[in-house]
Amino acid sequence: MRSIALLQLALFALHSLYVDAQKSSFFGSVGGNKTKLPVNIGLVYQSLTKSTAYGKAFKEAVGNVNAGQTWAYIRRVSMVYKLVPHEYYLPRGKFYPSHVLDCLCNKMIAEQVAVIVFVTASEIYDETTAAAQYFMDMASHTGIPII
Repeated sequence: MRSIALLQLALFALHSLYVDAQKSSFFGSVGGNKTKLPVNIGLVYQSLTKSTAYGKAFKEAVGNVNAGQTWAYIRRVSMVYKLVPHEYYLPRGKFYPSHVLDCLCNKMIAEQVAVIVFVTASEIYDETTAAAQYFMDMASHTGIPII
């Protein structure tokens, strides 16, 4: 249930990015040829070990949105956009600036990710918290919405 709420929040962020695009000719042709605009969503895990449960829930939520099995507002968005999930992994525990920059520059920006969903299961304040804050800070400089 939390993954669906996160995904709906991501869709609201996406909607704000594409409001101006509704006036373009693409949206006029959507109904006729059933073409959907692909929107890449990046899910970033702080640990590979926790990723299977989150990944399954995330992909299920994306599948439900793409199939139109959600709120009426989201169904309207899914008529125009096709969400494409991408998963990225940061090392467990401490990770270094090179890991963050590789994830952001070489992977996420290269794949034109429109929204970043950062997942962490850490509730302890230690070096992983500082590493996660560094990732969030660097990702905020890209201009990509972060959840």
